[in-house]
Amino acid sequence: MRIFIIVILTFFYSYSNCQVSLQLKNDSLLKSEELFEIGVNFFEMENFDSATVYFTKSLLYNPKDTLTLEKRAIVYRLTNKKKLAIDDYSKLIQLLPQKSFYYCLRGAVKSSLNDYTGSNLDFGKAIKLDSVCSSAYHLRGLNKMLCKDYIGAINDQSKAIKLDSTIAIYYYARGLQYSTMAINNLILNPKFNDEDNKKNYQHSCDDFSKAKELGMEGIENLILEVCK
Repeated sequence: MRIFIIVILTFFYSYSNCQVSLQLKNDSLLKSEELFEIGVNFFEMENFDSATVYFTKSLLYNPKDTLTLEKRAIVYRLTNKKKLAIDDYSKLIQLLPQKSFYYCLRGAVKSSLNDYTGSNLDFGKAIKLDSVCSSAYHLRGLNKMLCKDYIGAINDQSKAIKLDSTIAIYYYARGLQYSTMAINNLILNPKFNDEDNKKNYQHSCDDFSKAKELGMEGIENLILEVCK
């Protein structure tokens, strides 16, 4: 009988502890949500310093909340705290390693810090996880252009266009890569085959015109320049 009573008491003690732990967890989640909502309000008012404070407080109660990490990363990008944004995207990747979108975002921030090697690795990982992620090809293409790999850049933009032919910026980027390649060819090699350069300018003209057709504004002068 005594053993039975001890077992019952032990059960109720354990059950009570579980209930307390569950209540504390629920309280933490509620507190986290409350702080997050305050942060969102500040974010919408473009008070980014206060938004950061409340998103950070929210994460103290629920450090694995992906939505809060996403929001704070956006704030860090808007306030030019790019290394902190990279840290948050790295945390998101740890929590959701199969989500290609986070690799694209982290890669874009790395690229803005001139870390083209690191950003290309991220874009490559995004493509590996999601081979139909057109934005990853587009972003990697921009990187290659900055590294003066114009052929590689054009190939990546062409893959992005093949995956989604409705996005004006993809055509604009490829057109820019064609025209930049043509200009560089002339600067580096004045004897460069003029016919090949004419083809580059024609490709550029076609791409800029397509971008305009898809709704891009402010490129009329550029079209006049390359479509001579």
